[in-house]
Amino acid sequence: MCSHCSRPLYPMLLEKKKKKEEIKSVRIPRGCEIVVTTPPIFLRLLEHHSLLFLRLCHLVFDEVDVLFSDAKEQMLTILQYYKSNLSIEEKEFVPQQIVAVGNHWDKNVEVLTKEFMNDPYIVITSMGEAAIYGKVQQVVQLCLECDRISTLLQTLDFTPTDAQKTLIFTSSVEERDMVYKVYPSLKIAAVGCPCFRTCI
Repeated sequence: MCSHCSRPLYPMLLEKKKKKEEIKSVRIPRGCEIVVTTPPIFLRLLEHHSLLFLRLCHLVFDEVDVLFSDAKEQMLTILQYYKSNLSIEEKEFVPQQIVAVGNHWDKNVEVLTKEFMNDPYIVITSMGEAAIYGKVQQVVQLCLECDRISTLLQTLDFTPTDAQKTLIFTSSVEERDMVYKVYPSLKIAAVGCPCFRTCI
């Protein structure tokens, strides 16, 4: 992590094993700019060393969905502290940022983006997770492989005329090309995406 930075960051790792008594004696060295720890340890640090976090600028949550699943109350307490810390007048012009990386979109991540982030920039690389986030109405039709195109056409016939967009996901380039052959008559634009699956 530090080898790619333009200046040394002096990180500090605080392990999960730290007990309450040990936390009191923890000394975060001057110049330390990164503290890597777990939600329970972070809250214990706040309890005994809250002044050290007044200049807290960035919160980075790795596997945020797992953190919310395993330590929801602690996560919300940390976020509430961070939010109240933002309102301090002296910090008005200090860069503030929350970075949350996860595998799955769920209601807790939505709470994080809506209540604790200003103008969040959301990147979802999984098409399925993006559909959940975007509340895309999904139509599931079971059919034989030989009936796929006709089933697709029947499904599109029932699409409301005022619908703005129709997304069709295929699992291969060949499938995309096969579906694309019927598109001129349907007057729907087709786009191929260079990813694991193909989007039309």
